Amino acid sequence: MKKILTVLLLSPLFLIAQIIQSDSSLLDFGIVNVGTTDSLQITLNNTSSSSVSVTNVKFYTIYNNTPFSASSASFSIPANGSFSIWVYFTPIHNILHNSEMVIQHNMTSGFTTIDLDGQGRFPNPYYN
Repeated sequence: MKKILTVLLLSPLFLIAQIIQSDSSLLDFGIVNVGTTDSLQITLNNTSSSSVSVTNVKFYTIYNNTPFSASSASFSIPANGSFSIWVYFTPIHNILHNSEMVIQHNMTSGFTTIDLDGQGRFPNPYYN
C-alpha cells in the first residue's frame, strides 16, 4: 500500500517535465566594454511530440536598463525539433550583470530559464 501511495504522489512530478530544454543552462559573456555588443547563440530543443509556440523571451532590467536581448521574441519549435536564437549583451554600467532569460510558451509545463552573466567594463578608465 505504501508503494502505491508513493507512486501516486510522485507521478505528477514526472508529468511536469520541461518541454523546452536548452543546450546550455548558463550563457557567460565574460567582459564586454560598455557601449559595445557581444552575442552568443543558444539552441532550444522541444522534447514533446507537439509543436511549441514561444510567446515571449523575457529579460529583467538592471538599474533601469535591459542589457540582455534576443534575436527573436516569438517563434515556433517543431515537434521533437530545435530552434536557435542569438542572445545579445550590451552593458551600459561597469558592473557584473547576473540575470535570467525566461522563455515563455503555450504549453503547461512551466517556463524555461537560462542564467545570464556578463561583466561591463568602461574602456577608458578615469584614473588611467
